[in-house]
Amino acid sequence: LSILTGVHSARLSFRVVPITVSSPVCSSAPGAYWSSFLLFAGSLHVDINDLLEQRLIISILATFGVVFSTFLVGTITYYLLGLFSIQIDPSISILPSATPFARNSIFSGLFPDEFCKKYPDQLKSMKLDESSLNNYENEFLKDQLTRNALSEKSLHYYKIWIASEGQKFLSKINNYLNNDLIAIVVNFVDQLAHRRSESDVLQEMVPNEIGYRQAVRVWYENSWIRNVLSTLGQAGYKIVITSDHGSLRVNRPALVAADKHSSSGIRYKYGRNINVSNKSAIDVRDLSLYRLPDIGHQINYIIAKEDFFFIYPNEQNKFKEQLQNSFQHGGVSMEEMLVPIFTLTQK
Repeated sequence: LSILTGVHSARLSFRVVPITVSSPVCSSAPGAYWSSFLLFAGSLHVDINDLLEQRLIISILATFGVVFSTFLVGTITYYLLGLFSIQIDPSISILPSATPFARNSIFSGLFPDEFCKKYPDQLKSMKLDESSLNNYENEFLKDQLTRNALSEKSLHYYKIWIASEGQKFLSKINNYLNNDLIAIVVNFVDQLAHRRSESDVLQEMVPNEIGYRQAVRVWYENSWIRNVLSTLGQAGYKIVITSDHGSLRVNRPALVAADKHSSSGIRYKYGRNINVSNKSAIDVRDLSLYRLPDIGHQINYIIAKEDFFFIYPNEQNKFKEQLQNSFQHGGVSMEEMLVPIFTLTQK
């Protein structure tokens, strides 16, 4: 979850639009204007007999979409509409739909191959598959402002991992209100997904997507972030809330053949000549097509399809049991890639 705020006043003339990232693989918000045309063009190739055979599945998907949309819009309206005017725009995550690629692209305004070339330390971290691959976001954002002739705008960047850091930010928020742009990274929602597979208690508390959304709602009701949003709105900031990716509950394991130097992702991996069934993943060997960085000799990427997750032959039963039914990201699915952008303006 990323929050970008800009003071709505005469001294601030820029918008957060340059933050949006587009890709030849999956376009960002501007591409949404083509959706009606694409839907029409796609319908020309629909076999009505196949459609009738799959009518139950289509009905279930359509119903789920309505229920999910109602929940999403209803929840946001309930908590925020009293304070803000809300604009919702679509965007699509790049691939892999994971933080080292997607969030770094948001803050840098560059494709992964571009920011790895421009920032050698980032490339080095990815080669070593370090535990944290987002250590340069503040630098990325400052450079992006400079490239867009906005270097004179003041910026405060803050990353929040635990509740106490959020409370600390809230207690000092008045010290930051003189900045033109405030960027806040909140890791709670992502951490909930990561930690769930490691905790029996969390698996009982968050058994499925409904439980996940309820947990996030309860967190928001009682968190520091409600007060932060209210304070920023009252101070005249325009608030943009978005994410670098979503999450998907995975169910089907896919065996991967790779050496020990390959990356550790569950829904995506990169390494030397990694192999997996084409049924379960996209095998990316032309890195330039996906704008992915060349991290070493004979490097390829695999990106999971549908609800597959990657495991190695060694101890496959152990990891299958641990990861099955867990929330993951990095792959190709609507749940991971379709990301809304909420723009909040104080009433």
